[in-house]
Amino acid sequence: MRRKEFERSDFSIDVLGGEAPKFHINLKTGPEWKAHRRLLQDLMAPKFLHNVAAPNIYKSASNLIELWKEKAQIAAGRPFSAEQDIFYTALDAVYDFGFGDGLAHRALIPQLERLRTINKEEMQELRDQVVEGNEIKFPLEPIHPAIEAPLASADNVTGVAGSGFPKLAWWFKGLQPKVKKMRALRDDFLKEQATKAVERSQSDGT
Repeated sequence: MRRKEFERSDFSIDVLGGEAPKFHINLKTGPEWKAHRRLLQDLMAPKFLHNVAAPNIYKSASNLIELWKEKAQIAAGRPFSAEQDIFYTALDAVYDFGFGDGLAHRALIPQLERLRTINKEEMQELRDQVVEGNEIKFPLEPIHPAIEAPLASADNVTGVAGSGFPKLAWWFKGLQPKVKKMRALRDDFLKEQATKAVERSQSDGT
């Protein structure tokens, strides 16, 4: 049971409410919160962590190492930013153990594939563009909309949190065509994955 001191504040609920109003992290302690927690409790079980989460995290980390090998070779001693790479690695791991083969798209793989196609001329051009003391800028490949939509949700939360008026900010954001499109993509993706999960359960009993 959560102590009262650790209860969610009304402000934090308002900040997250625009994108995840019914997610358990945004609920105060009660029957609904407990029901949500029960749905997720198996995700912290040793069997799931060892047999599902850990192998996929390892796979994503291995892809990250391969990506950095490519970048280090191209950079030839020049510094490069690793922030986006680590973020994509964590995202891919979550998608791997969350959806498995139900979603073929990933964030890190397109970046790795793009770097492997860089020829000597492009490589030298990237190096020549570096101003002394600055980092080398690698091309960033676009990722699938199904993966990009949750990232946009996180950006929206950041913007709303900084506004000081979360309810008003969410109302305004909800009017923006870009946000409407992103939410539609996200909702369609979740419905599609839920349907696939039901079909798999009915076909193989898993």
